[in-house]
Amino acid sequence: TSLLLHAMGAEVVAIEEVRKYIDSLLYLKEAFGLDRLTTRPLSLYDCTTDEFQDAFDVVLYAGVIYHVTDPVLSLRIAFNCLKDGGVCLVETAANTSNRPVLDYEGPTQFFNAHDPNVKQSGWNWFIPSVPALTQMMGDVGFTDIQATPAVNTRAAAVGWRRQHVDILRGGLSVRTVR
Repeated sequence: TSLLLHAMGAEVVAIEEVRKYIDSLLYLKEAFGLDRLTTRPLSLYDCTTDEFQDAFDVVLYAGVIYHVTDPVLSLRIAFNCLKDGGVCLVETAANTSNRPVLDYEGPTQFFNAHDPNVKQSGWNWFIPSVPALTQMMGDVGFTDIQATPAVNTRAAAVGWRRQHVDILRGGLSVRTVR
């Protein structure tokens, strides 16, 4: 994804906590001389420092939310990384419930995308329904949220940060998050 975005003219900052993935991207960056690609071996949860606040026009949050233990906090961090007027593009595994629910899988098993009856070991945590994803995005500050219905266990949503707004702090796992 980072290579494609770079090829389309974007300045890309790739955040990835799995070292082998960031090393692979760094190798490709150097091999192809990609000058507008920065690789950062960080967890999303590390993106709370000043350098990340109000820094980006677009946050591509693809294939992430079901891998984090605190999806609300992770979305708030993405919100804070955007400039006012910025947009967050979310793509995720999703369940098909019409209610705002999160399926808990935990890291001991997840479903094979090609055969939902087959479970494999992995590191999925919570699988949101589209109503849950939409509500979480709104609760962290995104506006004008548009979401697609879940199709073949995948869904997408777009939300804008029109301006920075505070978040309800009661019950937050990290109460100091901006």
